[in-house]
Amino acid sequence: MKVPISLLVTLAAGSTLVNAPAFSQGARSGAGAMRCTVVIGRLSSQDSTQHMPVLSWVQGYLSGVAAARSAGSTASPVEVPEYDALQPRILTLCKADPTSDLNHVADRFLLLASRER
Repeated sequence: MKVPISLLVTLAAGSTLVNAPAFSQGARSGAGAMRCTVVIGRLSSQDSTQHMPVLSWVQGYLSGVAAARSAGSTASPVEVPEYDALQPRILTLCKADPTSDLNHVADRFLLLASRER
């Protein structure tokens, strides 16, 4: 049985909304919960394998938001930057607020991108 991609995106978005109270209570986990102090260290490393989990997570997060927005077609589209273009932007946002986490940084990235349009 084939499942349309729009249904999968809708289910994923719905799951996120259902779990929103848990997120607001500080129950974050995974790469999105990574503190900016750790992100700065990883992205400043000469070892590119340290960059991959951070940049891949942000790129996936932005892609998910872009897919959800295009399915709803009510919000402005999200442009997902190339992998290498993310590093300086994420570093800048993390250095501006080192006590933040990667999830908040990705949200700020979206906010700033929407203001640039």
